[in-house]
Amino acid sequence: MAGIAALFGLAGTWVLKKWKGAKFSMPLFLTAQAVQAILLISSMTVLVINANDPSKTALWNLAGLFTWICAFAFYVCSNLIFPFPLFPWLAGATFIAMPWFITSAFDLESLGTAILLFLWGALLSAASEIIHRFDKSRKYSLPILLASMPAFALGVSSGYEYNTLLGMAGAFGVMVIYSTLHMLRARWWLWTLGLLSFISAYFSFFDLELIQKLDVFFGYRLIDHQHSVPIA
Repeated sequence: MAGIAALFGLAGTWVLKKWKGAKFSMPLFLTAQAVQAILLISSMTVLVINANDPSKTALWNLAGLFTWICAFAFYVCSNLIFPFPLFPWLAGATFIAMPWFITSAFDLESLGTAILLFLWGALLSAASEIIHRFDKSRKYSLPILLASMPAFALGVSSGYEYNTLLGMAGAFGVMVIYSTLHMLRARWWLWTLGLLSFISAYFSFFDLELIQKLDVFFGYRLIDHQHSVPIA
């Protein structure tokens, strides 16, 4: 409910700006920003506390999820009222925290966490490419794409924690997604991340129990490096 109150603060800011101008509405706008920041910090604090207290009802974390959804809307509306370069990045950053409230609410183990985070990263990656096609929303494309990276990284890590096959599948999936985005619009850093994900999946392949039983030539694991000769 507090997240909705912050949005009402923005609504009041918009009314005051239309009525008396930007300077008159600015104090309410800054107050709403401060309230929103306090809400997000409090929400993360409660998440950490609940994670270390098994007596707490896990489903209460869905309320925290709602707070972060409202925060995304809050920063988008803030940018509409008073455009500022930081607001699209804050809006994108809200997507980093959201899946953790879901995993905590349903007490997911490494398997569920890996699947959820991978799907979350895939959703954000697809959304970033879609909104890039529209001029008014393009400023949110890169922040949302960057928000997919922690989801993928932690999803693959959780996959490896469960077993090698799941981790390898996650890494290969990241490679496919980022490589596809790179083919749609060339970005060297996406190609690099896709390559690193492929390398992770490649080496994991040889750690699979079935492959180890086949006694595959060890040289296939190696990557050649060229060493420069130091100049005296």
